[in-house]
Amino acid sequence: MKESFRQSMLWLHSWLGITAGWLLFIVFLTGTTGFVKDDITRWMRPELPLVSAPPPASETLAVAERFLARNVADAEFWSIFFPGHFGNDELAVTWREPGGQAVRAVLDLATGEAVQRSPRETGGGYSLYVMHYALHYVSRDTAISIVGAAAMMMLVSILTGAVGHKPALRDISALRSGQAAARWRSRHTLLGLAALPFFLVMTWSGLMLFLFVYMPTAQTALFPDDEATMRFNVEAYFPPDRPYGERTIIVPPSITPLPEVLARAEQLWGPGSVTHLRVDNLGGAGARVTAYTRREDIAGETRVAFDIETGAPIRLIPPRTATAKVQETIVGLHKAHFANSYLRALYVICGLAGTALVGTGLMHWTAKRKAKATARTRFLMAVVERITLAVVIGLPMGLAAYFWANRLLPTDMAYRSNWEVHAMFITWGGAFLYAGLRPQNRAWLEMCALAGAAYGLVPVLNVLTTDRHLGVTLPAGDWGLAGIDLAALAVGIFFVALVWVAGRKQRLGGKKNASAAGPTTVTA
Repeated sequence: MKESFRQSMLWLHSWLGITAGWLLFIVFLTGTTGFVKDDITRWMRPELPLVSAPPPASETLAVAERFLARNVADAEFWSIFFPGHFGNDELAVTWREPGGQAVRAVLDLATGEAVQRSPRETGGGYSLYVMHYALHYVSRDTAISIVGAAAMMMLVSILTGAVGHKPALRDISALRSGQAAARWRSRHTLLGLAALPFFLVMTWSGLMLFLFVYMPTAQTALFPDDEATMRFNVEAYFPPDRPYGERTIIVPPSITPLPEVLARAEQLWGPGSVTHLRVDNLGGAGARVTAYTRREDIAGETRVAFDIETGAPIRLIPPRTATAKVQETIVGLHKAHFANSYLRALYVICGLAGTALVGTGLMHWTAKRKAKATARTRFLMAVVERITLAVVIGLPMGLAAYFWANRLLPTDMAYRSNWEVHAMFITWGGAFLYAGLRPQNRAWLEMCALAGAAYGLVPVLNVLTTDRHLGVTLPAGDWGLAGIDLAALAVGIFFVALVWVAGRKQRLGGKKNASAAGPTTVTA
């Protein structure tokens, strides 16, 4: 036990951080890409058309309805997906004819006909997003358990760090201190305070998403077999339908055309809020049309259904149990289901701050203990230094290689999406070798320079390999695609700035700083 409660909390914070820090850096960085995974996927499929401001849903509905009525009037169901909503950039329809498979088509808004899209195979943003909780090359269950243990350490580390660290104002003076450990501590503390609620919510909600994986005993004891588990899910999440009550929508008692349903749904949720419509049991008894929205709140999708014959509302179908509401709130907070573009950008910034928080914490731990290393611990500290460098700089290098592989691998290559990921890990493995073989000060500078070049040249690579570069996307107002190029350029500038600042500090600091710091003394 340490001399005081605060020192005990700092000791626990420090050792939990180094135990799980390398993995948490991976989780935070790849998890942050999840907030823009659809934009990354579109960037990685440059064969898809540019996205501009979508027309009103009433106009695209008419195009889709004419196509479906002309080609598949006898289908069991229709679904019409309006462009302009998160993850859906074109007018798309799906249907299933009696006894057949579901079919999907993308429609050209000008001609009203189906168009063929043949984008390249890619893991896109989804592969990176899945990596933050299921890792890669590891079984899903094992990975979820490993990441869960790290997340629990992160949660405890956040709480103990908040208690143990001194006030940030006292640390500001150390930002320009000559001691590497003090500078990294200051950055770590200020980053932690900058978005502390975000770090707490994301860590806690991430754990809650896999609650029954981490703590299955309560469920398995009460619901021991598959039939009982299904009963649990029905009772918890799917109660019997309830009448509208005060939320009943009055619709004229006549056959309900789709534009009328769209108009009524937009009255309920607001203009432009309907994501798609589904028509079931066409031409049969009990035919109905359902409007869907993803409202600007934490709970996700909401539905409202109408009887086609009478126009009467059938049901409002959000999950109604307290269990479902709590779960939806947690999922919505973690995945930003409720976020518009601006709030999603804030999520990305906070996610990057969390990544930097873990990285600066690792750097502080290494610098502090390297300064006190003895002959017995010097080798161990050198190993920790190199691993930290390979994770903090090597993983971003690997992510850059993932984007480069998307553009350079042959479009008809077998298992292409797998090789995009392989390229990332091969590059990352090379970073481990590089960090181990080069002197630490030089490795830090050189790897930052390589990362800066890799990211800064992504827009140039885009110009050379596709027609979806900044010269096209910016004039077209496609900020989803342009944002990926601009973000890569910004990251490249960041790494180049690190090289410049670190090199300047090395030149000004002389041999004393250079010999005392390794990768931790060469940055400002």
